[in-house]
Amino acid sequence: MARTRSMSALLGASGDTRDPLGGLARRERLQLARMASRLESGRSSPCTSFSQSNDGSKTLLLVLIGAAVVACVTVILLLPPISSVETKDSRFIWRPSTVDEFQQDKDLLERYRALHKWRLLVGMLVSYIILQGFCVPGSGTTLNVLAGCIFSDIVKGGEYWIAMPFAMVGATLGSTLCYLISYSTCTDFIQRRFPSQIEWLQKMILNQDSVFFCLLSLRLSPLVPGWFISIASPLTPVPLWQFSLATLVGVFPVSLVAVKTGATLSRLESGEESLMANGKHVGMLLILAAFAALPALYQRLKAKQDSPLSAKDFR
Repeated sequence: MARTRSMSALLGASGDTRDPLGGLARRERLQLARMASRLESGRSSPCTSFSQSNDGSKTLLLVLIGAAVVACVTVILLLPPISSVETKDSRFIWRPSTVDEFQQDKDLLERYRALHKWRLLVGMLVSYIILQGFCVPGSGTTLNVLAGCIFSDIVKGGEYWIAMPFAMVGATLGSTLCYLISYSTCTDFIQRRFPSQIEWLQKMILNQDSVFFCLLSLRLSPLVPGWFISIASPLTPVPLWQFSLATLVGVFPVSLVAVKTGATLSRLESGEESLMANGKHVGMLLILAAFAALPALYQRLKAKQDSPLSAKDFR
């Protein structure tokens, strides 16, 4: 198993004059030895029945990709087309260029949402999980903003009661799916592709008393991209339940900003009084953005002091 080999490589320092961990104290060496022992015994494995052979991994990955494609096609086929809410005088414009065209599209989308809101929500959630599971860039932010825009007016405070649970559940399930895909099919490739980053993550977890709070700080930090945490965590002694819980809590600030952005955009008004009418929404959005940036800023400053890695190392 790739993560066992990577941890065992660190343990090799005990019999070599070169210490890859830069001279660990005896207590830290014992902690690392216990981690490697748990990995080798399989007690930290989230799903020990998965095969790690190359042929089996490739086959499983192809099966997962095929299942994702089938799920996406099913979602598209089950949702009625936008033409179902069009009239002779009102057609959906895919590339609106004027305020009137935007308003016309918004009215049609609201009509579509009113008729198919729950089917639309489930379809978006399935798409969210699949896109996050395969680390499609920007998919989470885009769907969060779209959910805030579409569902903010279904009930009072819809961005909080509908869009936020949608965003957090979708991000958590999608990241968990990515974790399992990485564990079952890609550990060897990830270890070869990101050797220094994997070693850095293992040492960071080793030096923390709580795996949960370590993962939570990484989720809040802009230094480490979310996709890397999802694909690299299987190579560390991180239990799946702690990974999922840290993801659920860690995505809250960013999801809140994205959802509120969508809700604000859906409520913007045009005309001469737009600045006054939209000032409250824009001000609230800026406050949320500043609030969400505080823990990330703290983690960035702390990471610069504690770690030699920078954001460019994850590109």
